[in-house]
Amino acid sequence: WEMHLRRNKSKIVELFQFQMRSELECPVTQNVSVTFDPIMYLTLPVPKPPHSVSVTLLLADYPKTPLRSVSLEVPSNSTFGELEEALWTSLGRSQSERPSCFAFADVYAERIFKHFERTHLVSQIGATDHVFAFEVSLVKGVDVSKHTFVPVVFRKRVAPTMSTSALWQYDRFTTPRMLSVQEGAKNVEVHQQLMAFAESLLNYSQVDGPWELSLMSVDTYSLKKGGKELQNDAAEFEVPPQLSIDFLDEKQARAAHDGLPKLEAKAVAKGGTTLTDCLAKSMEKEVLSEIDSVYCSKCKEFRRQSKKNWIS
Repeated sequence: WEMHLRRNKSKIVELFQFQMRSELECPVTQNVSVTFDPIMYLTLPVPKPPHSVSVTLLLADYPKTPLRSVSLEVPSNSTFGELEEALWTSLGRSQSERPSCFAFADVYAERIFKHFERTHLVSQIGATDHVFAFEVSLVKGVDVSKHTFVPVVFRKRVAPTMSTSALWQYDRFTTPRMLSVQEGAKNVEVHQQLMAFAESLLNYSQVDGPWELSLMSVDTYSLKKGGKELQNDAAEFEVPPQLSIDFLDEKQARAAHDGLPKLEAKAVAKGGTTLTDCLAKSMEKEVLSEIDSVYCSKCKEFRRQSKKNWIS
């Protein structure tokens, strides 16, 4: 470098030039050849960021704990079961605490559009999917495989907005939930869980009673009432396509919705790709391709040598 400066002394060189040290190592003889080159610019590779999955987290005590977005770093060939493990780790909690588990689903228009099983791959998530992680409570001592996950929507009864013979229409108005039902569950047990969902919203939003609610087993995604009312009795529960908590008083539904906490802003990722990361990537040892084979002065052959750079 000193010799180079003797021949090329200038302010431009002082400010903008630097020296690159390159080492080539023969894979057969381990002979190392070193060269030094003055350069003014450097093309840097950008390290590929780790694969991550963004989900909206809805914990079991919602709305006490607001919705929030989390980003989980998992390989693209991971299953949703492995994604769940990563989520528990990020929360610093154990599945056995409540006990509970996470059910993953794509939410669209305030309803569960698609449920992801534990064996599904995260690569199956579509570009427009809005994936929720619903924490659902399990019956203590009963394996998760003995539970069925049932979507729950919240609807408000309003006057029809289109010409129809129906007296009412039922509009979905807030984030759905997921309910876990164990094998052989009774209507009264499911009824109690649905009422707990409704009361948590109404109490959090401080909606005055008496509350006008109807719990339905729903067989339609339209604005019609559909299905049948869920009885509060000891008969065995028949699993429907979805359950609905219907608010029969529109004002109470609006007040419950308006009082809910807003989605917490996604935390800005710490770190990210820095210039130092790019420089470190460019300094990694690499094996040259066949067409870039270099002549080795020791073995007298062209070899695919390994190359490593340093900036000095």
